[in-house]
Amino acid sequence: MASDTDRSDRLAAALRANLQRRKAQARARRTPQDENPSPEASGGNPATGGSSAPSEGKPAIVPDGEAG
Repeated sequence: MASDTDRSDRLAAALRANLQRRKAQARARRTPQDENPSPEASGGNPATGGSSAPSEGKPAIVPDGEAG
C-alpha cells in the first residue's frame, strides 16, 4: 500500500508547511506593544488601543476638581 504512505507523507509535509506559515504570520502581526500587553504599564488606554490622548472631536473626560 504505497499510496497510503505517500498520502500520509504528503499530509505531514503540508501540515508542517502550514504550521510554519502560521507561525510566520503570527510573528509578523506581533508589535512592540504585544511585548508588554498591560495598558497600565504603557500608560495607554485599552479602550482607544493604547493611546491616552483624547480622540479628535470628542471632549476629554476630566475628573471632578481638576481643570480641563
